[in-house]
Amino acid sequence: MVSMSYQKVKEKATDFEIPLTWGLEKRREYLQDIIEHNETAVMETIKKLAGSDELYLALLNRRVTDAFKEIKHAQFELQRLSPEWRPHKNGLDDEMIERARDYTIKSLLPHPVKHNMTLCPFHNDHTPSLYVNSNFVYCFSCNKGWNSIDFVMATKGYDFKEAVKYLNEIG
Repeated sequence: MVSMSYQKVKEKATDFEIPLTWGLEKRREYLQDIIEHNETAVMETIKKLAGSDELYLALLNRRVTDAFKEIKHAQFELQRLSPEWRPHKNGLDDEMIERARDYTIKSLLPHPVKHNMTLCPFHNDHTPSLYVNSNFVYCFSCNKGWNSIDFVMATKGYDFKEAVKYLNEIG
């Protein structure tokens, strides 16, 4: 997927002589469709994981990882479509943020992971409800997901900058 910022959409709208608001609306709709399609694919894939053999399990995990990357990319692009969006100027560079996002979340979890499931640290969990996938977790009880940065922010009370720096230090 080719990423487009507000300025890029504005340029394309001018080139094609279409209203900017219409171009932005269509791009947002397109990105929302990508997010919804991938979220559905993730849920269907997770349902298939139960009782899978090791090879099929590995292939399904790859599919979930790819879908989460597409979701993350589309969500980031949605943010960039705002005319107020500016690149971060908080002492973090893109490489630091990307390293933190790619940090394997499994090592941050307080409970052991078995068959990509573990106990959720955000509620009193007796049966594993937290699905674990490389650098993303999703709790079926909380109905919420976290990437590595979000997880550190939620568990340690850090802000975004502190969480990114923390993950870069331990990674």
